[in-house]
Parts: sequence; C-alpha cells; structure tokens
Amino acid sequence: MIKINDELLIEIGLGKLPKPDRDSLLDKFYETLQIRVGQKLADKMTPAQMDEFEIYYNAQDQKSALNFLETNFPDYKSTVQTEFDKLKVELINSVPQILATIPEEN
Repeated sequence: MIKINDELLIEIGLGKLPKPDRDSLLDKFYETLQIRVGQKLADKMTPAQMDEFEIYYNAQDQKSALNFLETNFPDYKSTVQTEFDKLKVELINSVPQILATIPEEN
C-alpha cells in the first residue's frame, strides 16, 4: 500500500526535517505523483474516455473517477505503484541535497 506521510520521510532519512518542510515535501510528492500517473493514463485514453474522466475530475467526484479508472484501466494500481517507486528513488537520491539545506542544531 502506498503511504505518502511522515513514515515515508522517516524511511528515506528525512524524518528530522522541520514539520513545515516535511508537509511541503509530502504535498509536492503527492502532486508530482498525481501528475505523472495522470499523464500515463491520459496517453492511453480515447477522447471519449478523457471527456468522461474530466467530468468526474471537475466535479471532484473521487469515487466515480476511481471507479472509472479501475474499470477502464485494470493496470491503474500498478501504474500508480510504478510511478510511486520511481519518484521515491528520485527523492532518495535527493536526500543529501535536501539535508544540506537544513541548518544544523547546536
């Protein structure tokens, strides 16, 4: 199961970031994951599918949007997992740079 929370940051060595930085990083991670998954799935959608999905998305009907994705794209969950794993590796590779921006405690 994918968890985008403090546990993720602790796991990769960023658990000691100040709370505002952790929150910001988690928000950015989630947003980036959404964009990447959306792009992958949009590339597979017909124009009619795109129109239908946009109706759910614009109405913020998450239940119908998820049902649509699971019905029309059985690989939806594996696409999410694949993109999550890629993004996590990118974040892991950025840990030294991220930590270098945090002032050391005295």
